[in-house]
Amino acid sequence: MDEMKSDIDEQVVKISEFLKRELKPGDVWYLVSAGWFKQWKKYIGFDGSNKTCKGECDVYPGPIDNSALQEEVEGVLQLKNHLIENSDYCLLPNEGWQFLVQNYGTSNICKDTLQRKVIEQGMFVKHCKVEIYLMTLNCKLQDSRKQQEIHHINMSMVDTI
Repeated sequence: MDEMKSDIDEQVVKISEFLKRELKPGDVWYLVSAGWFKQWKKYIGFDGSNKTCKGECDVYPGPIDNSALQEEVEGVLQLKNHLIENSDYCLLPNEGWQFLVQNYGTSNICKDTLQRKVIEQGMFVKHCKVEIYLMTLNCKLQDSRKQQEIHHINMSMVDTI
């Protein structure tokens, strides 16, 4: 039991450090469902409150599950519209995401990995932000037999073609 508690204490320290990290253009951050993150905080006693549940099996968050952040539209899985930071999702830098995946896994690594880049915005006063919603470029490709394929490519607003 003490081994698990020290592991939990280590998680608190590491994730606290990751959450304090400054945004830098080009860095990769990940979206994590706020519901899952709240359960994780309860399990490890993150905010110093509710220490009675710390490490208890009945509050174990299970694998990371970001399905609440996504929906299927025309057969394509995409981020839901109008998500709010800290209400619907939390952001973690790459190392924080990797640390949580290593400790908890994911319910589906392809669907649960919501990776986004930090971009710089502003013409005169520059500031960094994580670009949550990407633009979708729809490309129609036609081969010599006049068969068309439509490809959907998600891009950052700072990407160039």
